[in-house]
Amino acid sequence: MLPAAPIASFADSVNAVAVGLVHVCALMEGGGINCLGENAFGQLGDGTRVLARARAETVVGPGAARFLDLTPENGLVTARLS
Repeated sequence: MLPAAPIASFADSVNAVAVGLVHVCALMEGGGINCLGENAFGQLGDGTRVLARARAETVVGPGAARFLDLTPENGLVTARLS
């Protein structure tokens, strides 16, 4: 488990939050997703397996697609694209 740590300010407002087993994701107003926490299986969605305690970058959908919502599911967080 990660120790508590402050989260960097987001450049966009948060519309929704979903919690996985060892990570948390925020759906941003602009349609991107910002995830923090453990990443051993790539669950943060940034193409790496690097732990992220505080991250200001936002994962965006392919092309002009926007993420519409987040759903916690079996310890992971799934996202629906437009």
